Amino acid sequence: MSMRKPGRIPCPGREIPLLMMCLASGGFFACTQDTRRETGDTEPAVLESDTDTDTDTDTDTDTEVGYTYLHDRDIQPIWDSYCSSCHGTELVQEGLVLAGDAFDRIVDVPSTQLPTMDLIEPGSTGSSYIWHKLQGTQDSIGGFGEQMPKNSGISEERMLEIETWIIEGAPR
Repeated sequence: MSMRKPGRIPCPGREIPLLMMCLASGGFFACTQDTRRETGDTEPAVLESDTDTDTDTDTDTDTEVGYTYLHDRDIQPIWDSYCSSCHGTELVQEGLVLAGDAFDRIVDVPSTQLPTMDLIEPGSTGSSYIWHKLQGTQDSIGGFGEQMPKNSGISEERMLEIETWIIEGAPR
């Protein structure tokens, strides 16, 4: 009988849906498949994820929470690069300031163009008005105006970062 560490589950097929479910819930699981019969080893293998070399208080990862992108570190620079020329501190379109530290001005804050929808709804791109403006789908949800940014589109890579950030709960 194989001894398993508490909180671990077997994953012989390393199924992606299980991994995605785990990541979405903020958890971390490692495969505990007993491969001793296949390799002839008498001791269970120590997985790389079994050791914690970081300085935070958790015991499973090298980041405190494990978010892919954070607003202050990753997303604010996108707003500053692509949006601040129209939504900066000097020139403000539609009352939306994205320059500087926009987090408190956009997360869980109703849109002025569509007050029934937040600018950024943590966990849901479909319920985030800024996401619709970036995608050009604002008309389909009752919003209006042009796709943003007006002057140049945001790269696919940066759009994926914004999408992931929103889906992961828009962490600061």
